[in-house]
Amino acid sequence: MPEMNFPDIPDEPETSYDPLPNGRYNVSVVNVAPHYKDDEERWQLQLAVTGGKYEGRKIWVWFYFNAKPFNQQCIKWACKAMGIDVSKPRKLEMTDILARNCSVDVKLNDRDTTRNVIDIASYGGWHAEGENVVEVEEEDIPF
Repeated sequence: MPEMNFPDIPDEPETSYDPLPNGRYNVSVVNVAPHYKDDEERWQLQLAVTGGKYEGRKIWVWFYFNAKPFNQQCIKWACKAMGIDVSKPRKLEMTDILARNCSVDVKLNDRDTTRNVIDIASYGGWHAEGENVVEVEEEDIPF
């Protein structure tokens, strides 16, 4: 049976789980997990911020592989930003995007301000790594 030394465990988390401030961040794909619903495949990508004062913070994104053109466009934008050749048809494997780097535009979710989303207003929110990355200052944080 495991023994817990509770007095040595801090009461508050050492890492902030507040959402990231709106801005563009360099990220790396650190995990890709497949999910299935109604015979439809989707992938959940875990992105980690690389560099800056938010290094290591995580952002989760979904790739929906359905026939909706907008979802397909978002996947194409992301793959292109990661340096994947999108000029011809291909079978996309999870290993194709794992450990890839790019930049993403992050904003607060309009429906749930405790979460971040990729801001799709600007070319799907995906960009080549380092492209116009802006460091967000403490006074820019909306909470």
